[in-house]
Amino acid sequence: MTASQSSVSLKVNEAVILVSPRNPYELFVVERREKGNTGDPDSLDAAIGGSGLIVYRVDTTVEGLSNYFGKNGIYLFRPQPDQPGYVAQNERQTLNNAFLSLESGRRSIGSSNAASGLSDGALTFSDGSNSGITIIDVSSAGGAEMTFSVSIPDASDYDLWEDTDFNSGYANANLANIGGLQMAVAYDSWGTSLALYQYQGGSWTNIGPVLTDADCINDAVLFELAGSPAVAYLDGTGTLKLKQSTGGGWSDFIAPVPGVSSFDIQQSTDGQTAHLCYVSNSADAYYVSLSAQGSASPILYAGGLLGSPKVVVTDTAIYAAVFDSNQNELVSVYPLSAGDSAFGPAIPSPGNAGAYDLIAYDNTLYFAAGASSQLLVKRYNGTAWEDCAAQDHRQSAGLADHYPAQPNHLSKGAADFHLWSAGGCKLREQLPGALPDRVQHHKF
Repeated sequence: MTASQSSVSLKVNEAVILVSPRNPYELFVVERREKGNTGDPDSLDAAIGGSGLIVYRVDTTVEGLSNYFGKNGIYLFRPQPDQPGYVAQNERQTLNNAFLSLESGRRSIGSSNAASGLSDGALTFSDGSNSGITIIDVSSAGGAEMTFSVSIPDASDYDLWEDTDFNSGYANANLANIGGLQMAVAYDSWGTSLALYQYQGGSWTNIGPVLTDADCINDAVLFELAGSPAVAYLDGTGTLKLKQSTGGGWSDFIAPVPGVSSFDIQQSTDGQTAHLCYVSNSADAYYVSLSAQGSASPILYAGGLLGSPKVVVTDTAIYAAVFDSNQNELVSVYPLSAGDSAFGPAIPSPGNAGAYDLIAYDNTLYFAAGASSQLLVKRYNGTAWEDCAAQDHRQSAGLADHYPAQPNHLSKGAADFHLWSAGGCKLREQLPGALPDRVQHHKF
């Protein structure tokens, strides 16, 4: 069932599957069970605690639905501390009291309150977040059928995003926080112009002169440099250009870099500096520290056949990453410091990936890699990479499907804005207090 509200009746050994719009991969099963004859060892369900309804969660992402190695493929919801049926220091007896019925005194389970957790009686997902499903008015177990009412949240209740009506007329946009203000640059791939916008007071405003380039503009990235908007992009000749808005126009703040096949750039937390990583002629990777005064000397990593450079900035470190086609697209991650003259040594590699993303959240590195059929997310614990989640692309509306022809983008859950690129450019604002949409965004 995925509908909003229904009355359900079940005969003995019948069950119904409930699906929350927040996560189609974790299902909630309500099953009618009847206690058998305890004097007959062959009697079905003779050992269960009592007749009634049980509710359990099935996590279809767990291989074999195993409950080993910290996984919960199947989880039976049972009374929690301070709830009827909970027996302190006796898990077995508490499990025996998991059934719902008029006779048991437990006639409801679940909570519609987004903030409720397992201890509040909510029917939760494996990460502890609330499914929003509620079951009430459970009937007596004495009849041929048991009845109950179920409420499942409507999918629209979980929409995190509100369209901010960004109507620039361009097909592409890139966002950044500049001096505490949300800004965006908008442009057409292989077009010759780029415009700067600011979001304030609930609307977008074009705030500056248009940047024009007869050699075309591609892959534009907006960032802050010394408190002012700056943009990096590749022109049609493969030249990397970095320009800063001076209020009256756009000007180069470092000389154009020819022969660049791909790049990534991130601003520092204070907005005073920026960090650039680029690959030249698909062969060598460079890291450059940028400021309003210009650039430091590039740091070279000679790899031979490199791609997909990434740069990540934390409060304590800077990391540059590339994948090396000579090593079966092995992703290498290097910590860097001011004054370094070369890359290295690398931290342990998160693995092989032709399409990947790397971010820092709460000063922790996260790595997302896309393969032909699976999206894998890992976290770096300071010494090794730990698996966080895996998701099948063929079933997923998740990270990989946001950008089906590009590297996977792992977005910070605390971000105020998210770029949704489907059928044009939409900029959406995260609604305050809204629940995270686990169908399309994963929390770790």
